[in-house]
Amino acid sequence: MKKSLIVAAGVVVSFGFAPLMATAATLSLSPANASATQGQNFTVNVALNLWLIPLWGFRGTAVASVVSEVVIVVCAAVLLRRYLKYGVQLMSMAKITISAVVMGGVVWWLRDPLYGVIENLNVLVLIGVGGVVYAGMLWATGVVGPDKLALIRGSAK
Repeated sequence: MKKSLIVAAGVVVSFGFAPLMATAATLSLSPANASATQGQNFTVNVALNLWLIPLWGFRGTAVASVVSEVVIVVCAAVLLRRYLKYGVQLMSMAKITISAVVMGGVVWWLRDPLYGVIENLNVLVLIGVGGVVYAGMLWATGVVGPDKLALIRGSAK
């Protein structure tokens, strides 16, 4: 159970803040900024792996990965702050996190029953179900509405 929570924390950090990191990377036109961020992440990751793997085995790798992702998010946020004045929208972040947790719960709940029916193909079904549940939750919580859908459609042309 603990290893699942560690991996889940890494997924939330990675995917929950991916837009922040992508924006920071886009704005970071300077190779020095990108290199510094990657170098900090690399250093933290290697040091934590050297320290935690002997202590905790594969769980140490999971913890090191989560901490490394947090370092990337912090570095990206600092870099982004240099170029844009933005405020953290805690309500939107909470809604996105709730949507992700609901999606994860549905996928977790369906994994064993689906495996019993279609064995390894359950992964493909669960990916689709997870995507639909996540999109539905984003719509239901108001994170994605008609205005954002129109923006997405307009950028796809």
